[in-house]
Amino acid sequence: MNRQISRQALLRGAIASGAGALFWPRSPAEESVAGAVGRLRSLSEANHVDLKAMSLSNVPQNRWQESTYPAIPAELKIRGVNHVLKFEDLGPQDSNGVWAAMWRVWDWDGWIRPQLDDIATVGNTVRFWGSTLALALSNVSLNQYLAQWKQALDHIQTLGLYVYPCGGDLGSWGGYTVDESVKCYSELASLLATYDNVIGMDIVNEAALLPWHQTKPSDRLYRQPQPYEQFVQQLGEAVRAHAIPITYSRSLRSAEQWMVENPLDSAGDFLDFHIYYKPTPADSLGVYETSWGKGKNMVIGEFGMNTTESAEARSDYYEAIRKLTSNDPNCRGAFAWAAYDPLPTPDWEYGLFDRQRTLRNDIADPFSAFRIDGL
Repeated sequence: MNRQISRQALLRGAIASGAGALFWPRSPAEESVAGAVGRLRSLSEANHVDLKAMSLSNVPQNRWQESTYPAIPAELKIRGVNHVLKFEDLGPQDSNGVWAAMWRVWDWDGWIRPQLDDIATVGNTVRFWGSTLALALSNVSLNQYLAQWKQALDHIQTLGLYVYPCGGDLGSWGGYTVDESVKCYSELASLLATYDNVIGMDIVNEAALLPWHQTKPSDRLYRQPQPYEQFVQQLGEAVRAHAIPITYSRSLRSAEQWMVENPLDSAGDFLDFHIYYKPTPADSLGVYETSWGKGKNMVIGEFGMNTTESAEARSDYYEAIRKLTSNDPNCRGAFAWAAYDPLPTPDWEYGLFDRQRTLRNDIADPFSAFRIDGL
């Protein structure tokens, strides 16, 4: 059963939940601009944020080297959503790369913009994916790719959302060379740096899964001679050079995997974990005692459960994620996977919204209780 929930109701839900105040440590530079940053409670009173009022333009340029925090105000807790592709875009020219298909087709009016509009009714931040495979296959030019990013970023800003870009996926990279990739990332970062609502960048989605992808060889995989760990760090430095905090996300399928270090964990300015199991509230706390996690903040870049599971199981899972985000003082929030269903079949029905743009309240209700106020 589904029902529509208003943006006001969803955004008020977190504040009314009585979860208690948390103190977010700030760098000296963050302290200097904290008074200029609007309290996010204003989101509960209007349909969008005045981003000019929340501008971070007064932050010193060296703040990114001094701090391990995402570029988000201390007052903010993320209630985020992943913007996703649709499988119907896939064509023979896409080398079976569905993200590449999204960027080739660029269905702005029928898929991309409506999805962003719906995300703005339930959350305050969007994780938006790129795809270098579309460039490697020559299905779009770099200029076209950047123009499409700009179209999305402009609309995201108009909606009053923060944005968390993801550069792509090594499982869908193709023959894009190191030099081509660095140029693409540098030019994209130059564009991203002109927007005050960019909180940071996930350089590539779940890079550590490349060895798993390579067990099923495909011409769409990353295949440069440079080890992937070195390659993605080179991309990260190209982005960080534009004063954008970076991270390298990784996926977790059990509580034990939090503490299994990946070589990229120490290379990011903040941490991003994708949680695809039902956690306990304390599962994340151990990472801040490690050499690679100490002093860093964390986001949950993905969490989700499809409709092959019961409504009760899905609600319980969302509630477990919410409790972890509330219990972990270093966790800045979480991004649901996803806004829409990539394919309208149960194994792909992860969306907060179905294909008719109707909220699924078994997960939308607990999602509305995720806090948006970080203090």
